[in-house]
Amino acid sequence: SGPTGVHTHGGWISTEDGSLKVLKHSNYSGTDFWGPFRAIDVEWQGKVNVSLEFVTSFRVYENVPVIAFVQRYPNGVEDTQDETTEIMSGFPSVVIEGKKGLFGATTFHGGMSGGTTTMDWASAASLPGGGDGGPVTVFDKEMQNAVVMAPASQFMAASQMAWE
Repeated sequence: SGPTGVHTHGGWISTEDGSLKVLKHSNYSGTDFWGPFRAIDVEWQGKVNVSLEFVTSFRVYENVPVIAFVQRYPNGVEDTQDETTEIMSGFPSVVIEGKKGLFGATTFHGGMSGGTTTMDWASAASLPGGGDGGPVTVFDKEMQNAVVMAPASQFMAASQMAWE
């Protein structure tokens, strides 16, 4: 897991520098269009903006091979990114590490996701991001197992980036 962060009030608050901290977490069960799930909600508090209400969730579904990562701002969020090519938050966040040659990655990117890039996962920090980013598939070298990371909603507003 990598750092979680939010752009608000002109800058980043994140777990990386300690400006974003876990306030509390809770476990629950529910059902949505993918079926029954078990979930953990994590409520965050930022040092810069104490009134920021940021909630992240991990939903593990019982009947389909899906884990959904959800983020909510129950009271909205102020002074976010002005730049449309930048992201507003970092969740979920994945650390890219490992030996070259163990895993590959492919992403769709560009206008209407018309381009593709395939590379070694250990080099994936150079995947297109921001407004150019798109769904990412990570696969093993035998091409027998794969994980797809893609938005479940708000496709045109979702993106990925390399956290530096």
